[in-house]
This record gives sequence, C-alpha cells and structure tokens, in this order.
Amino acid sequence: MLAHRAAQRITGSARFRPGSFARFAAAAIQPCAGPGARRGFATTLICSHGGPSKPEFDPSRPVSKTEVDWIPGTLGFIGRDERGHELQMSVRASADMPGVGPMNMLLMALGGCAAIDVISILKKQKQVVEQIRIRIDGQRGTEYPRPFERIHMVFVVEGKSLQQSKVESAIQLSAEKYCGVHGTLAGVAKITFGAEIIESAA
Repeated sequence: MLAHRAAQRITGSARFRPGSFARFAAAAIQPCAGPGARRGFATTLICSHGGPSKPEFDPSRPVSKTEVDWIPGTLGFIGRDERGHELQMSVRASADMPGVGPMNMLLMALGGCAAIDVISILKKQKQVVEQIRIRIDGQRGTEYPRPFERIHMVFVVEGKSLQQSKVESAIQLSAEKYCGVHGTLAGVAKITFGAEIIESAA
C-alpha cells in the first residue's frame, strides 16, 4: 500500500515544475499488468523499466526493510526502518529543506558501522575508551551517477593508556571482516584510514 500511495503522489502531482526531475519521476514508476495489479500500479507485483520483475532474495535468510516517503512540494524525504525509526533526507541542507543528503548519509552509515565495531573490539581487549569520533571525507566521480571514488576515514579515539597497535587492529578488523557498509562501498570506492589517539586527562 505504501508503494501504491507513493506512486499515486509522484505521478499525479502537479507541484513539480516542468523539467528533468518531473520527467524522471513520471518515468520511474511504470504501470503493471497481471495478478495483484490495481489501479494501474503494483500491489504484489514489482515493476521496472524492463517490465515485471521479482526480488531475487534467498528465502532462507533475513531481508532488511526500509521505506522512504516523499514530502510533497519539496525535495525532502522521510526514511523509516522496520522498527519505525525515522530520519529526514533532502537533496541539500538549507533553512527550508532540513535533512541529510543521501550521499552524505552513506558516509555517516560507514562511520556508524565502523564505530560500533571498533568500540566493541576495544572493549573486549580491555581498552578504556571514553570517546570516538570518525571524520569521513568522500570524493565523487565527475560523470553520472557520480559514485564515491575515494573515501578517507580518520578515527579519533580518546581513552586511558590506549595501545596504538590494538586501535589500529580494531580498525582493520572492522574494515576487513565485520562492517557490512564497508564491504558494500569497498566494491566501488577506495577507502583509506588514519587514526589519532588522545590520552584522557587524569
């Protein structure tokens, strides 16, 4: 039902000014035919430019589910996960269009994923970690769809008597073994790392 309502809003909206975005929105959702189709849009049938298709998921494994709702009259969107947690996205941040851009959200997701791993690993190694901040810079390609080509992460780790070798090992383990976001982006972008260790005040 959500996809059906979103499709009606986008293709039926008169709020877009004529231009490439409006043409894209109209072309991105194609009417479906066959079992499950209703009012020209899919309910149980998934459609694409190439015609009806089915998701190729392994039924024996879990599937992550999210929704993205358009905020009509804007280029802002509300993302929602399967537990109901929400965040706001937009094409660009401004006073009348709050929210994080989707590409910056990718960098944040990478940082959050890595931070979870690094904190967990260092705690298991009995390291006293008081704060972690990850600065992440990404550079996109020049031709569309302009994916990230290079990403650099700097882990700023604050704690008491932290061992540099263990901090570096935790970062490497996250990148090479545990972080699913890194595993996804590493197939597209070159991801490099740096680390700064700050000794907490006594």
